[in-house]
Amino acid sequence: MVRLGAGAKFAFHNGSDEEKREVLATVLCYLQVSDRNIASYQYKRPFDVLKKDPEGAFCLAWSG
Repeated sequence: MVRLGAGAKFAFHNGSDEEKREVLATVLCYLQVSDRNIASYQYKRPFDVLKKDPEGAFCLAWSG
């Protein structure tokens, strides 16, 4: 899954507009855009483990 996530980042940064839409549709279940900027988003499972902390490091959401 991490490899797929890393591949999605590469595809998004280097792809056409259509490829970028496909990446977003694969990785995100919710995306809100305001003034041509991403206002909020929510990852689909299992990509939700790819969240980053404020310093930019990957972190896992632990529950229980």
